[in-house]
Amino acid sequence: MRKQPFAGAKLSVYPDERAYLPSIVMVDMQLQHATKAALPSHKFPGEEGWYFDLGEKSGTTEDYFTIANLIESGR
Repeated sequence: MRKQPFAGAKLSVYPDERAYLPSIVMVDMQLQHATKAALPSHKFPGEEGWYFDLGEKSGTTEDYFTIANLIESGR
């Protein structure tokens, strides 16, 4: 339990402590394939990789969740 995902985080600093569970493993038994991820990663300097509940602080506004934005961002 801590207030930031890792020491030195600048954007993702929270007022209350929260649990960080940064690693996952998905295993497909039929295809005999596994995928793993560890976030946030220190492999990318300057990228915190952890942006939960930050809203406008992380650049996410209510307009992001509109149908117009969904259509605009489609490929």
